[in-house]
Amino acid sequence: MKPRIKKMVFKFIPSPLACLQALKAHQVDIMIPEPGQFVEVAKDEDFQKDFYCLSYWSPWTPYYYIGWNHDTVFFNDRRVRLAMTHLLDRQAMVQRLLKGCGKVITGPFYFKGSQSDPNINPWRYDIARARELLDKSGWVDSNGDGLRDKNGRKFRFRLIYSSGYSLYDQLVRMLKAQMARVGIEVVPEPYEWSTLLKKLRDRDFEANIAAWGGGFLQDPYSLWHSSQIGNSGCNYTGFDNRQADAIIEQIRVTLDEDKHNKLFFRLHRILHKQQPCTFLFTRPSLRLVDRRFKNVRIYNLGLKYHQWYVTNGKRSYMK
Repeated sequence: MKPRIKKMVFKFIPSPLACLQALKAHQVDIMIPEPGQFVEVAKDEDFQKDFYCLSYWSPWTPYYYIGWNHDTVFFNDRRVRLAMTHLLDRQAMVQRLLKGCGKVITGPFYFKGSQSDPNINPWRYDIARARELLDKSGWVDSNGDGLRDKNGRKFRFRLIYSSGYSLYDQLVRMLKAQMARVGIEVVPEPYEWSTLLKKLRDRDFEANIAAWGGGFLQDPYSLWHSSQIGNSGCNYTGFDNRQADAIIEQIRVTLDEDKHNKLFFRLHRILHKQQPCTFLFTRPSLRLVDRRFKNVRIYNLGLKYHQWYVTNGKRSYMK
């Protein structure tokens, strides 16, 4: 099918508020709103007369996570990583930060897809269990100064993330407050994206916040196979599990769909148990679109812009 739209012009407007104002003024046709913006305008009947408010899931929906660097003294112990997950009220994050537009996840696979095991339940928010795990791992407040320590090292870790993104800023504040309740200090370190990416590739961090996009058929090799640790590989946390490696290698050569999905389920369970990352949440794609466009539909794989068109009286050519 030949596209009926001949040209797309991208405008970079750093401020979400300014972007919404430009949309309302019909200076832009489509924008990606923040969750709070979407919830607000979706309740506005006058707004919806002029604009579509679209919320949809697709395999390319990203998931958000906190990666723990396994080569650090803080996160080389599975009990500590699990404690980190127990410390975070992820459902509250969905409600407060995403305004309810999201879902707590248990792993890196699209929750509506055939590769994600639906029988895995999220680790619960449990501060008492987190304290117990930290105590058992040897991280205790030995001198009563309010911070846990082990072998003379205080539990104070650096958390890197992309600067200029309000969701990350809010998430860091929540994370810092919840960690402080059990004697752990989080040191926020926001970086411009290119600098952040270099730190991730060099594994020059202790923990990081990020999001990762999925796909219809995923290959977990680059993210979770031990061969991808270092040398610019994407296994930034340093997850090294022989059983997981074997499963990932089998996934790459298994064509039978049922066997293929069962292998993914096994990998999902290993990742859930080992917690190389705290898998936080995913959220639907949000779009606000000017109603001058027709044939705007949502499919299982998202939007198909090439099917949209504008009637003669509504055409507008932006220069």
